[in-house]
Amino acid sequence: MARSAATGEVEKSGAITGMSIPVFIGLACALRFPKRKGSTRGSATTAAVLMFAVGVGTLPRHPVGLVHLVFGITIIVLLSLRSSGPWFRPTART
Repeated sequence: MARSAATGEVEKSGAITGMSIPVFIGLACALRFPKRKGSTRGSATTAAVLMFAVGVGTLPRHPVGLVHLVFGITIIVLLSLRSSGPWFRPTART
């Protein structure tokens, strides 16, 4: 990315940055999974929807858009399953 910006390829640099943002947001959400909070599930689903949207938008120009699209759909489906709900419910304190 820095090389693209330094050589004057601003559009390429912006595309790389735009495609990386949903990945970093998803990673930050995934690091919060051990806390088992319901808001973590919602924010991860939102990040996956953003990843899906970026994948759809970049698919005609970049093959990386297909990766974003597939990962976004997979994350949305897995987090929306009923069986994933108990993981994010708070545990009873003793």
